[in-house]
Amino acid sequence: MTDIWIIDWKSSTGVYDEMKTQVCVYLKMYNLRDAIETGKFSTRAGVLRLDKVTGMLDDPPVVEVTDEIDRRWKEFLHLREYYRTAVEPKAKKDRFYPYEGKKFATVTSVLGCLDKPALTQWSANMTVEYIKDNIKDMTTDEQIEYHLKKAKTAFRTMSKKAMDTGSIVHDAIHAYLSGAKPEPILGDNDNATNSFLAFLQWADKVKLKPIALEKVLIDPEHEVGGTTDFIGYADI
Repeated sequence: MTDIWIIDWKSSTGVYDEMKTQVCVYLKMYNLRDAIETGKFSTRAGVLRLDKVTGMLDDPPVVEVTDEIDRRWKEFLHLREYYRTAVEPKAKKDRFYPYEGKKFATVTSVLGCLDKPALTQWSANMTVEYIKDNIKDMTTDEQIEYHLKKAKTAFRTMSKKAMDTGSIVHDAIHAYLSGAKPEPILGDNDNATNSFLAFLQWADKVKLKPIALEKVLIDPEHEVGGTTDFIGYADI
């Protein structure tokens, strides 16, 4: 029998700890509330990574975290309590999930408390790449000052470009699985199109069949909400 999976697609340079915890939390939230109503419980969870720059899939595409679900759920609950007492009272309520008149924290906001050494290193790498690309133009003090200033924020430009490709692929996948046409979303973006075609091959191979897409999940007990990309069947 084909398993029911919780899968998130991520545009990134790697599959990081925060992503693994996030999808584990989504599985727990789904099984504790929504699955009870439908009788369709999820037993496996994973992260499908889309390369941050090219948009291409990893091989294999999904990093499974099923064996880590219980441990990561417990760790998340401890982090949730820390967020509730140390962060939430001072946090802006611009990102939240409404539930019965209350504003629940988002899973991503809670996980935002975690240190992200991989992202720090990536930002540093982007600074170095900018300097390497522009060092030939640094021939005067003014030019050096200009480019060093630009280098400090080079990661923002690179990140925006990468997020644009990742968002296109993400939206195209969602449209396709929802029965809509992905072509208008992909446009003439070759990286996004190639990534999407690779996704189609993989989806056909594993017989991907959604139960719900971009499903909003709520945990009233711990007052937290989140949205997972995919809940459904897959033969992985």
